[in-house]
Amino acid sequence: SHPVTFDLQSLFKSIGQISEFTELTLAANLPLTDLKRLTWLSSEQESSHMFVPEQKAATNTTIRLIPMQIRTFNVLVQ
Repeated sequence: SHPVTFDLQSLFKSIGQISEFTELTLAANLPLTDLKRLTWLSSEQESSHMFVPEQKAATNTTIRLIPMQIRTFNVLVQ
């Protein structure tokens, strides 16, 4: 499996131009930029979650997905 890069605009070109879009959490209830993860140590001094590299919110319509990754967007098309 390999990462794939594509342009969201190419998916929406038949219905219009993307005027804005926001990357959301997987549940689509919060902008990704507002996400604050809780962290704590267990009684065995282990981290509360596995380390996952920080995913920066998308800033243009070109998106890169790695295998098994799911990303959610709110897209406004005009």
